Amino acid sequence: MRILFLDLDGTVRYSLDPSGFINKPEDVAVYPEATEQMARFVRAGWKLAFVSNQGGIARGFTTHEMFIAGLERTEELLGDVFDGGAYCPHDPDANCGCRKPRAGMVMALVIGYPVNLPDCLFVGDRPEDELCAAGAGIPFMRAEDWRAGKADVGETKGEIGGNKGVEEPSGEKSGENSTGAETSAEEKASSLS
Repeated sequence: MRILFLDLDGTVRYSLDPSGFINKPEDVAVYPEATEQMARFVRAGWKLAFVSNQGGIARGFTTHEMFIAGLERTEELLGDVFDGGAYCPHDPDANCGCRKPRAGMVMALVIGYPVNLPDCLFVGDRPEDELCAAGAGIPFMRAEDWRAGKADVGETKGEIGGNKGVEEPSGEKSGENSTGAETSAEEKASSLS
C-alpha cells in the first residue's frame, strides 16, 4: 500500500483570512493544482492522508470543532479524497511527540497497516514537514513541485480493491463506518491529544 501524506495548510489549502490562518470554515480555499494532483494519485491507487499541526487550538485561536468544520469544508472543495489523517492540537512549545517535525502522527497512522514507508511520499511546504518525512523514512517533495505535477505516481504496489479506504485492523475501511456509510471528516481525523 502506498500513501500520499499531505500537509494541509500551505500545501493543499490556504486561508482567505488576511491573518494567513484557517480558524473557521469560511477561511478555507484549496489550490486547484492540489486538487488535480490528489486526483492523479487516487487514480493510481494511492491512499491519501493528511498530517497537520494545529497549534491554534492550544493557543485559543480556534477549537477542535472549528478544525473539523474546516476539514469538512476542505473535503467539500476537494471531493472527499482523504482516507484518513491526523492533527496535533498542541502548543508549539509543548514539546509533544506528535507535532511535526516529529514523526508521531505518521507513525500513529500506519500502525497495523501493511505499509512500506519508503514507497510512500510526504508533501509539505515547511521545513518541519521535510523533517517529519525524514524521521519516518518517507521521501519528501516540496508542495510547489508536487502541485506542478513533478511527482511520479509510479506503479501501485499491493491490492487496491474497489473500495475507498485503508484496511483497518478490525477489517473495516477507514472511508466507511461499520454500516458501510461514508465516514465524516471528524471520524477521519485523529487528534493525537
